[in-house]
Amino acid sequence: MNMKKLILPSLMLLQGCLLFATAIPFYNQRPLAISGEIFFNQSTTSTNDTGFQITYASNHGQWLWEGSLRHQKPETNATFAFFFLQGKPEQRISSWVGTQINYFQHGSSNGSLALSESYTLAIQSTALHNWTQICAGTGVQAINSWSEYHELPLWGVSPYLHVSITQAFRNRIFCSVFIGSNTLTLYKSQLSYFYGGSLSVRISDNILLNLRPLVHLSDLPSESTVITMRQLTLAVIWYDKEKESFLLHRLEELL
Repeated sequence: MNMKKLILPSLMLLQGCLLFATAIPFYNQRPLAISGEIFFNQSTTSTNDTGFQITYASNHGQWLWEGSLRHQKPETNATFAFFFLQGKPEQRISSWVGTQINYFQHGSSNGSLALSESYTLAIQSTALHNWTQICAGTGVQAINSWSEYHELPLWGVSPYLHVSITQAFRNRIFCSVFIGSNTLTLYKSQLSYFYGGSLSVRISDNILLNLRPLVHLSDLPSESTVITMRQLTLAVIWYDKEKESFLLHRLEELL
């Protein structure tokens, strides 16, 4: 048996076990945020144009844990991630070191498992209510895919890139633009790009309303053209008022 075919799936399984094991202490913590989302997505692989996503986040000291479940018939996506904050989120310069595992299932016999390791540097203005934040992240993503149309699983490695700019207005309205990449797909070493914006409005002391349009661009190895998919998301976010600096300065990446 070719050992290379087992190395990446084994590493991903080990990473998933570690994420689940280290998440146990976070269940005893008060949630940082809970988000419920509905979205319209022009996906080329889904039978429905609408779907939903639920996201849960909790922090313990400098550690942040996030988990989400997304469904758009017939596709289901589950994500688990840990981030460690170096510094404080409201400081002028801070950084995040993160690991994320993402499981994707299309129908009953097609899917993928992606593992990402990333480092994000955040530069924050000193303004109290009208602050500006610029984030730049880089890292690596590995993916293992399987499909009923292929005899063997497909796997590969590609870079992770992410850049965002967020502007707060009186600490009640938050606007951001972003561009990034991901490899969550059924195709070997495919690099997909996305870009978009986000508008969040604080409607009470611990509730945010978020509207987020974005566009996916995918250059498939089997195609000679770029596939474009558009998505519009509406989210209601409950958050812990006592921990709002953790949420507000990671708002775009959390969603």
